[in-house]
Amino acid sequence: MAATVSAPVPIASITPPAPTSATTSPPQSPASQQPSPPVQLQLREPGRNHIIATTLYDNGPLPLTVNNRQFVVKSWGVVSHPTDAAGPFPLVIVLHGAHSFCGPPDSPRTWPCVRGAEERNHDGLSYLTAALARQGFVAIAPGINEEYAQPVGTPGEVTKAIVERDVLTRLRSGAALATVSASQVDLSAVAVVGHSRGAAIAGSFGMAGDVRQLSVPVAGAVLIAPTTNLIDPELLADVPAAVIIGSCDGDTGVDGGDYLTTVSASLRRTPLALLLFDGATHNGTNSLLGADATVDGRAGCQPPLDPRAQQEALATELPEILRSLVGLEANRPSGTRLFDRTRANDVIGGGIRIVHLDPTQLVTPLVAMSSSSPVTESPIETVGLVATRCPRGSAGQSAAAPAVCHRIDLPDLVGRPATTHLGWDRNASSVLRLAVPPTSGESVLVLRAFADPLDNAATPSKTLSLTGSTQSGVGVWSATIDIPVPAVGGPVTGAALHRGTILWLEIRLRVPAGLTTFELRPDTTQSGSIDLLSIDLVNPPR
Repeated sequence: MAATVSAPVPIASITPPAPTSATTSPPQSPASQQPSPPVQLQLREPGRNHIIATTLYDNGPLPLTVNNRQFVVKSWGVVSHPTDAAGPFPLVIVLHGAHSFCGPPDSPRTWPCVRGAEERNHDGLSYLTAALARQGFVAIAPGINEEYAQPVGTPGEVTKAIVERDVLTRLRSGAALATVSASQVDLSAVAVVGHSRGAAIAGSFGMAGDVRQLSVPVAGAVLIAPTTNLIDPELLADVPAAVIIGSCDGDTGVDGGDYLTTVSASLRRTPLALLLFDGATHNGTNSLLGADATVDGRAGCQPPLDPRAQQEALATELPEILRSLVGLEANRPSGTRLFDRTRANDVIGGGIRIVHLDPTQLVTPLVAMSSSSPVTESPIETVGLVATRCPRGSAGQSAAAPAVCHRIDLPDLVGRPATTHLGWDRNASSVLRLAVPPTSGESVLVLRAFADPLDNAATPSKTLSLTGSTQSGVGVWSATIDIPVPAVGGPVTGAALHRGTILWLEIRLRVPAGLTTFELRPDTTQSGSIDLLSIDLVNPPR
């Protein structure tokens, strides 16, 4: 992606000296959660970039029945698949969003279209189906305008009926779909990708017991700029998922962060990652769409990323994201590894940052992510710090929480998480101290936090410096942690919104065996504050 990362990412690592002796407490197994049995995709020739074919198909009318209502839709879409090998290849369903149905993007959403001039919104995602096919998938993007033009029943039921009838049933019967034969497609499991409202529908395909659950297991879901008003994010607990949002999205904004913060790690059973594309917009995902809604005053969005650069980045990263999501090896050395907690920083590509939850690892929450009140699993002590609990969603609410909790406008903070706001004064002795359950081997402490760019009590600075230190039976190790203060666009007073996109940081500290205490000390040569989401102890690292 041809973009500049607007905020640096903290790098914090500890390399302890070789100890001369070791005295540790008896090992204690950290709390863990067991995932549901994984669904595997079988990817043939994983290191190969395939020769492919991409075909627009139109098979004419398709009668459907949904909730006892009969109607007719078009059987059309785009399919991409390898042509240099027999397969079978795993199937990816790609869903477009709710765009104009009959004409240019600014046309009225009339239905049915005059003279049958229905828009091929699925064709705007053909660059993604082609990118997936080059990596060994069969990718099909069906036309689902009917879902949005004439909704029937629960949102997504029409789309499910189209996918089941026009794709899965057709292939199961041995019939071809355009240029791809049934023998080339592995239907034992599928992956789903969606954009905007199509992303929410894609997520619903994997929810156990839901009316929109597909008849084949869903191995993973990638949700690009998803809406959050169609499905309950808490229900998407058994499907590994990645949510992609753009920092300059003028439509759904940063709402996709809710998929990560409405539930804590303790309520998920499969991994979930969130990726923030710096400068990316909403409409830039679909090559047929026009300009985005204006994002007035947002830092880094004047101008936003060029749509072609955004599409090139998505085409590069989406196959690697999907491979990582379903447990496949990366296809290139720099390929995306979504759930690598030992990664040096949060940047996985040009202008792309990542944060995540992975309950399938051995995780002990010391200060857990929570939607209401702080959850602490270890004794916590603050000296010289003013700690204020900010409930989830309190950002932007002038009367719902203390003043320090609502300086940041609601559209700016990804996921609107619950936080503990920690403030300190200049030249004051300040420390946060946690007792840590001893471990039997090297571990990783994961600190999730962000700096409040509108904290007027803090001396203006581009970064806040803290020292994280750990103590064990063999000594003390420490590392300097630099937390960047996010850029702010537009006025910082008044009612202006969209002043900057703020995503918390994941700071990783490698710590030795026998850890007993963790301390976080801010640099008090200046006053300042951070908002703390959680602190986890991960053992073993991976």
